[in-house]
Amino acid sequence: MSELTWRLRRALDAALKSIYIHALWVYSTLLGRTAVVLLLTLFFIVMTSAFMFYHLENTNFFTAIYWAIITITTVGYGDVVPQSFQGRLLAMAVAISGFAGLTAALSMATHAIMEKAIKEKEGELKVKGTRIMIVGSSPACALIAVQLIADVGKRGRIVWVTSYDTPEKYVARARESGVVIVRGSLTEVDTYVRGGIETAREVIICGRNDKEGLSSLVVLRTLSGKSIYPPKIIFIAYNKRAERIATQEFGVDVVISMRSIGHLFKESLADPTAAMFLSALSEEHPKLVEIIIHRYAKITVAKMGHRIYLLGRREYMTANEVSEAISRKRKKQVYVVAKVVGLDNVEPLRPGDYVGPNDILVAVEFDST
Repeated sequence: MSELTWRLRRALDAALKSIYIHALWVYSTLLGRTAVVLLLTLFFIVMTSAFMFYHLENTNFFTAIYWAIITITTVGYGDVVPQSFQGRLLAMAVAISGFAGLTAALSMATHAIMEKAIKEKEGELKVKGTRIMIVGSSPACALIAVQLIADVGKRGRIVWVTSYDTPEKYVARARESGVVIVRGSLTEVDTYVRGGIETAREVIICGRNDKEGLSSLVVLRTLSGKSIYPPKIIFIAYNKRAERIATQEFGVDVVISMRSIGHLFKESLADPTAAMFLSALSEEHPKLVEIIIHRYAKITVAKMGHRIYLLGRREYMTANEVSEAISRKRKKQVYVVAKVVGLDNVEPLRPGDYVGPNDILVAVEFDST
């Protein structure tokens, strides 16, 4: 299989997954089972009535559908009327049954909408089509959810699974931003099933302490077989023991240490690069990007996503020079902060440190200059 074919298949697979998850979300949150049943019932009544009118009155099918809709809704313009005895009997039956059915359908739809609104407010809504699931009762979960919703969109594809004792002010803030809230016990499987774990691509565990976080992690690992696409798990740990358990016992993809964040804050007092990284984390729309340095025909270039930027003829440049060169070309502030030196090892870079061909860099990009 050629590389082009492999890339096309991978892109198609990703698109199909995205469409599937999006369809599940639309069905569960925007339409729901009740709405679908009502629509199918009304469609069946209209089509059956139109088909009978079409045969009894020898008219075209579009006119028959028009007559059925006008009669069922009791509008009755009178421009299309049955002429035969059988057609008039059908009209009386359709008018009576159609009016009763339409009234019942509207009543059921109103009840379903009100019930769904109450369940959503109480966190009892069952969601499908979840893209990112945030788990925990820490206030940090609300901040993470609000930040992510700006990038993923406000279509309810970010779900925050939290406990009933989470302060309402944090829940309300997340809900106002478009995050779907699911409340329940974080040690029960049903809570995560209601949150749509079967389609979640990423799960961020941000418990108020390590005990809550690890308890949630245990339940999520038991549900790994229910996921259509095994999610990437990001775990926020408060101490070394929790980091070791999450990494070695559960094989978590990414572990974020609160100690490291505190250490980074300490380093930022003396290191401008670390300060820049912290500043990016507090921005409204921070973005971490990957930059790969290549050398072609004595020309140094930087590959950033699908774009390539010329850096000049020098083989080795400082991190600061790379940052300034890419910032000028992108018309955004880009700061190189680290270099990837292994599968699980990232080395911080100071502005004066040199980088060269085949180096993989981590940079922070600001939305505004």
